[in-house]
Amino acid sequence: MRKKPSIIITLLQCIGETAKSLLLVGEDVFVSPENFLSLRKALAHYSAQQQANAINYFKRTYCKRVRTRDKEMYLVTSWAKIRLMKAIIEKKRENMQGKWDGEWFVVTFDIAELTRTQRNFLRRQLYVLGFTDLQKSVWISPVNIKAELLMLLKLWNMEMQKGDVRVLVVRELIEDKDLKQKFGL
Repeated sequence: MRKKPSIIITLLQCIGETAKSLLLVGEDVFVSPENFLSLRKALAHYSAQQQANAINYFKRTYCKRVRTRDKEMYLVTSWAKIRLMKAIIEKKRENMQGKWDGEWFVVTFDIAELTRTQRNFLRRQLYVLGFTDLQKSVWISPVNIKAELLMLLKLWNMEMQKGDVRVLVVRELIEDKDLKQKFGL
């Protein structure tokens, strides 16, 4: 049995789902104070104090306060967009349990030795996103996160600048019993 996600993860998932279309096309995401009030419904199973603390933490950590005309808004930072996309991916992984469509999502990359830190960063992030490595530069997952992954690559500023990163959809993989077992499929 999986443990209940933290209130911050729940908040990130709610905001991420609401702003997903903006995130995927790379637009700026603004959150108004009214939006924060409506988010309390999604956090109803937490106490009022926990809700207020989570929202204040989100504002301090993930947003930049801006004034537009007569209104105060919160601009979601690039770092927060990455966290939001990861929360969306985690929600997709949770929702996928037992509903695999048979497609594998493979990320391959060739990043020069001169940018080893970027290469290692990408490996760590793919691992965090639930991928497993077939080789050091070939990673695989059964979860369809193609759009989210492409947006994350863009946010990580790795999109073909210092290397070649490719996302493949594989409909058939010979000898994939070990992978199916690893992912619980």
